[in-house]
Amino acid sequence: MDNDELKKHREDVLRRHREQCKKCKEVPPHKWKLCEVGRILSCIGNKVTFKYPEGDRTGILVDRMVIESANEDGAVPYWDVVDLMEFEKEKEKWLRIGYYRKPKKSLVFGGQTSITETISIWKKILVNTAREKKWFRDILVDVMKELK
Repeated sequence: MDNDELKKHREDVLRRHREQCKKCKEVPPHKWKLCEVGRILSCIGNKVTFKYPEGDRTGILVDRMVIESANEDGAVPYWDVVDLMEFEKEKEKWLRIGYYRKPKKSLVFGGQTSITETISIWKKILVNTAREKKWFRDILVDVMKELK
């Protein structure tokens, strides 16, 4: 994705979020401020870096899905994220599943030790797990039913 396409995609994601978010609708337009989910989504288009013993990897956060976790009253709130990333000199896109938490007033990314792999490796993980673990296969079957 080039910079213009990425910028437009980010704006579209944030626009759709604002249209659907109860918190964002409650704020007057002239004082509009992003809710936590909007702030997490606003990272689309930002640079991502990984430091490995074998060398650093730099890329772009191309897209992101945010899911509010099962937050209990009075507990630290959490949001799960599924990220799609492109890295320099890589033919294939990468997928990362991580989370954000808000222990006080600021959001903290908590996916530093999450699994980040190419799409083909994610597919291999999902297929092999579904092939060997009925409970996982049942989850995927339920997901496919909901998509119909």
